[in-house]
Amino acid sequence: VMNETDLARAKKSRPCNVVGFFGIQCKYCGGVDRGKYFPSCAKNLCATPPTLHSHLLICPNVPETIKRALKLTKSRHKFAAMSKPSGSQSAFFNNMWERIH
Repeated sequence: VMNETDLARAKKSRPCNVVGFFGIQCKYCGGVDRGKYFPSCAKNLCATPPTLHSHLLICPNVPETIKRALKLTKSRHKFAAMSKPSGSQSAFFNNMWERIH
């Protein structure tokens, strides 16, 4: 949830820039080390996982076992995605957006 500190760091033109707006943060650093994300719409929410994935790989608080598992999972993602119907990922994130807002 966006707090006063997050609001001070946020881009002023974004519609989500209000205290209490829901977001996603790294559970290992609590978002202190650039690990907080406040997507402003479902489309932007779709772009958050790659950004969060990149953060998790460089966050000093993430255990190495988690980093290895993330790398392995990413290497398998392309093949798993091929078996899903077109639009599945967008539908998932649209559903998630509706649940949190």
